[in-house]
Amino acid sequence: MSSGSDRARWLVEAARARGGAMPSQRDLELWGHLDIRLRNVAEHILWENRDTLLNIFNELAPTLDGPPEPARAAAEPVEAEVAEAEAEPAGVEPTTLSQSPEDRFRRLLEWSSVHPDGAVQQIGDQDLARLASSGATTRAEVEAVAARLSAQAPVRAHATEVAAVLSGAPEEDEPEQAAPEEPAAQQVTPPEPIETDPFPPFVWQRTPQFAPFSWAYGGAEAYGHLSAELGDDGVQLFWSPVPTRAAVTLYRVVESASNWPSGAPELGSLVGVTTATSGTAEIHPSGPVTYLAVWVNQGDSLLDATRSQPRLVGVAQVVWPPSGLTVQVTANRTVVALLSTPEGSRVEVQRFRKGATVSYDINRELDRELVSVTGFRDLNPPMGEDIVYAAFCVAELADGTSMVSRPVTAEAHVIPELQQIKVSVARSTSTPGTFDISWLAPRHGRVVLFATPERPPHGLEDVPRTREIVEGQGLTPEFRIVSPPTDLGGLMTITGYAVDPGWVRAHFVAVHWVSDESVWVGPAVSMVTPHAPTHATIVERVDSEIITFSWPEGVTVVQAYQGPRGQGVDPAGSEPIAQLTRDEYITMGGMRITRTLPSNGCAIHLYGVVYLDGMPMYSEATSLDYPGITRLQYQVVPYGPDSSPAQAGTRPASYRIYAQVDDDLHDTPLAIVGQLGRLPLHPQDGRLLAQPVVSLRAGIHTFVGELPAGPTLAFVRLFVNLPPADCGAVAVLDPPVGTLEVTV
Repeated sequence: MSSGSDRARWLVEAARARGGAMPSQRDLELWGHLDIRLRNVAEHILWENRDTLLNIFNELAPTLDGPPEPARAAAEPVEAEVAEAEAEPAGVEPTTLSQSPEDRFRRLLEWSSVHPDGAVQQIGDQDLARLASSGATTRAEVEAVAARLSAQAPVRAHATEVAAVLSGAPEEDEPEQAAPEEPAAQQVTPPEPIETDPFPPFVWQRTPQFAPFSWAYGGAEAYGHLSAELGDDGVQLFWSPVPTRAAVTLYRVVESASNWPSGAPELGSLVGVTTATSGTAEIHPSGPVTYLAVWVNQGDSLLDATRSQPRLVGVAQVVWPPSGLTVQVTANRTVVALLSTPEGSRVEVQRFRKGATVSYDINRELDRELVSVTGFRDLNPPMGEDIVYAAFCVAELADGTSMVSRPVTAEAHVIPELQQIKVSVARSTSTPGTFDISWLAPRHGRVVLFATPERPPHGLEDVPRTREIVEGQGLTPEFRIVSPPTDLGGLMTITGYAVDPGWVRAHFVAVHWVSDESVWVGPAVSMVTPHAPTHATIVERVDSEIITFSWPEGVTVVQAYQGPRGQGVDPAGSEPIAQLTRDEYITMGGMRITRTLPSNGCAIHLYGVVYLDGMPMYSEATSLDYPGITRLQYQVVPYGPDSSPAQAGTRPASYRIYAQVDDDLHDTPLAIVGQLGRLPLHPQDGRLLAQPVVSLRAGIHTFVGELPAGPTLAFVRLFVNLPPADCGAVAVLDPPVGTLEVTV
């Protein structure tokens, strides 16, 4: 076996032979004595001329096995080299290999550094160290360990190779076999792989007393890294294995409460001695921070190792978190908590919503005046939601920097005080047919608005309820108002909200919603939108008018109002000329107006009416133009020979006809027609007895003609002697039929 002096000499000779930039003599001698074969290990060493040495590292590394040999003859067959390479795969030793974590780590480093897969080359030293210390030697064990690694995917993909590197016996994938002759039901499921704990409890070694660190060799510089994480069962430690080989390798874990014990192992208290490079140590706090260092001793025997000069592997620290955190919500809806901390700690508390990632975020910190090393208070916690409080210990490290511990957490839920939210609803002045809604926002919780065609049951608003109850009473998601409100300094408003046009009544409700188990329905505000009658028509009768229309759905009463032609009316300040209910509408088929309408015409306005809290609410008007009609009433009066009205039972000498109109008629031709046995039906239906032309003044009883008495009994009748198209605006009203039977 070559000595360190031989390797150093070979490196110097090889560096001089290649020419160009050359590392320092001291770097080459140190390289030879340390027997460093991997470049990624060399990167952790402090060299005098680091860049120059690393640039030629791969070129000079083969020199560690001996001085360069003369170049082979060109005629030498290459097949022998290929056969030799195939016979002995890289990274796998043909003989039984050492299973110490140091040797396993070295083999993994060599394997990953020359692997053609770039993902394998990127596997970190920490993952390789965990594999080396896990004890895994089979593919199944490697896959189980891979689940806890950062580089899980490449380790799983090459689990067979990793197992071969660790065990020293290649483990080939089983070749595909032909389908077995046995039925599929007889196939046996392979057992689940056994998971290996990457951080088992350390097994501490019993060793003689170590020789003290000697400053004669200079100060200590760490060659690797140490990681310390607080786990559930203790402090999880793992560090870089020593890159050099020795018969005995011992790692010493030391701790200190004041500073990193990196100057010498004796500057700290011994935690334990181990041959592993990862595991869990039971360490108890003696202050806010525990400083840790790992030192390595090597030698040809246990005694030789304990007497050798120790080397510093790396340093780390643990900032101890609080413990015993208990949280309580008080009657006045504040959150109080108790906790314990190591002496000398400083506590910071941060608040998160449940489900959010809990990590140190100064923007979530509670007021430090309300936080102490024994607990904290939160005077204004979020209401109605699950809260997670995370307490951190913050420690000032020996180098002047600060570090936080892992958090200890506790949950709280503060139920706010429920209140009834009163909503205000008004008809929109900017968007007809819609509503403007407003309410005052509560301090906590949220407001959910509903608009329903049916009023929620009375009493629902008396006490708080649950979501299930209010939904069962009609406040379902389909009736929820989802329009975004505008915040006017706490006054929330929604403008121009339109309800279903088919609704006659709309009931608006605001619900203070704290949680699904805690809601309070506010008082309902009802708005009505009566629908106006449609398809309205006036049917003229001699003594009345009948208005037909389609009954508006949901309306209680339809009322008719009279007004000037071309103008509207205010139904609230006027008296209706007619009205009817739905039952009367079904019975009569329309609205009958018996009062005399103006002969010169007028406007008829129909309104659908709905009563809200005893007050009538009117629809938009459906207006009809009534052109008007003049009514002419006449009388047939018998007269005696003395030109005075004939007495009953006496024979008249003549019959005088008088007429009266409700509107002036000028130069109107009339016809007096007689018919035997029945009333004449039109001016040409019978014998024309007289055809006077008269002018009639409204309301004046006027003589229009006289018929002499005769021997023949007949019925007489007065007509306007004009074509029907010209006399449609005049209605002749007959007197009692008995007075129309005369002798002519």
